[in-house]
Amino acid sequence: MNRIVSSSLRILLAVLGVFVFSFGGVGVLVGIIAIVDPEGTQHANDSDPFGTPPPLSKSLALTEVFLAVAALGVYAVYLGVRGTKDNSAS
Repeated sequence: MNRIVSSSLRILLAVLGVFVFSFGGVGVLVGIIAIVDPEGTQHANDSDPFGTPPPLSKSLALTEVFLAVAALGVYAVYLGVRGTKDNSAS
C-alpha cells in the first residue's frame, strides 16, 4: 500500500511539475517580449496604453522570477521521474 501511494504521489508531482514549468515558460516568453519591445508591451496595457513603458529593470526582474518558476517545475519533474524509476527497480 505504501508503494502505491508513494508512486502515485510521485506521478502527481511530475504532472504538477510539467504544469509549473509550462506556466514559467510562458512567463519567460512574456518577459523576453517585454525586454525586446517595451512600447508594444505598454500598448497592451488597457489602463494606460500611451503611457511610458516599464523600465528595463522591471522586465528583467519579471523574466528572472518566471525563470525561477520554470526551474522549480523542472526540479519537480526530476523528483517525480527519479522516484518512479527507483521504486520500480526494487
